[in-house]
Amino acid sequence: MPEKPDKELTATELQEKYDHVSGKWGEHPDYRMEAWGEAAADLSTRLGYWDWVVAQLEQNDDEDDNREDEG
Repeated sequence: MPEKPDKELTATELQEKYDHVSGKWGEHPDYRMEAWGEAAADLSTRLGYWDWVVAQLEQNDDEDDNREDEG
C-alpha cells in the first residue's frame, strides 16, 4: 500500500515517520526545527514542532490550491 503524502498525516504520524530517520529527534525535511524555533521565539506560533509542521503543510497546500485557481 502506498504511503500517504505528508499533507495527509497527523502530527503524531509525521513524528513517527521522521523520528526514525536520524535515530534521535527527527525533523521534516522541508520544515526545519530551526525555523520553528525562530517562529516560537518571535511569538508567531505557540504550536509544538510537529503541530507547526502540519500547519505549514496545510498552509502551503492552500497556497498551491489558490495558484491553481488563478492559473
